[in-house]
Amino acid sequence: MIEKRLDRMEEMLTQLIQVVGTMNSSQHRMENRMDTMETKLHSMETRLEAMEAKNEERHQDILYQLSQLKIDQDIIWDKLSKEEREIQKLKKRLEN
Repeated sequence: MIEKRLDRMEEMLTQLIQVVGTMNSSQHRMENRMDTMETKLHSMETRLEAMEAKNEERHQDILYQLSQLKIDQDIIWDKLSKEEREIQKLKKRLEN
């Protein structure tokens, strides 16, 4: 009877060792996957930072171009106004 109990305990201990071994193996696989995910995440963060910097550069370029267009528009408007005044002056001279 004691021998049966010892055999049973030995069998249970063997099963426990197998379970712990399987869990350790699973844990190592999970750690490897997490390392891979962390590497990919770091790579994505680096790419995102580069994209944000490029977007900011493009944004500043567009703002500059818009300001130049505004200046050009103001110049054209001033020229148009002067020409309109000259046309009106000429019309009045012709009427007289």
